[in-house]
Amino acid sequence: MATIRPSVLIVLSVSKEGVAASGFIQIVQLIHQGFTFQLASPGGKNAEFTVKNDEERRWMAEFSTKIYATPVALEQIDEPLCAIGMGVGALCCALKDDGKTWSFKNYSMTAVSVYELIKLPSFSTLPVIIEDFIKDNGAKYTCSEADAMHVVIDRHLVTGQNDQSTLTAVQNLILMCNQRQGKVSSTLNR
Repeated sequence: MATIRPSVLIVLSVSKEGVAASGFIQIVQLIHQGFTFQLASPGGKNAEFTVKNDEERRWMAEFSTKIYATPVALEQIDEPLCAIGMGVGALCCALKDDGKTWSFKNYSMTAVSVYELIKLPSFSTLPVIIEDFIKDNGAKYTCSEADAMHVVIDRHLVTGQNDQSTLTAVQNLILMCNQRQGKVSSTLNR
């Protein structure tokens, strides 16, 4: 009998700056080892990826042919979430049924900090400063030093401050999914 693999949702940013292909590839390779996954983005739009070399370009070209390469609309998701760095901005569009209240109001989370954003050449043209959005919409924002690893877990949401947080955030997402399926507690009770 085939084993049913748990599912994971990968939330992508659709910002003009794009998603770092290297970080995305790392996430997909880690998750794909033990999970099926679905991509999600605001409105189900495709993300732009920043590719640094031919190896990443080939990997992304191959990935784009897969059935799971097309994102679904983030607003329609109700399962464990993991968002990292600028990708946390994808959560900004998730509104409750009233169309006004942010779905993550009263959550604790992190995202790329203002100190990290000001290093970007496009800082002055960013449509939203994620740190400010989180605070202005009723959630609690925390961060560490610029470029330091920092992860926050609250209910079904795992957020990472930046690319340095990718591995730890994804590992915590995997633990969360395993716990929901009872795998962690049964392993610990052996």
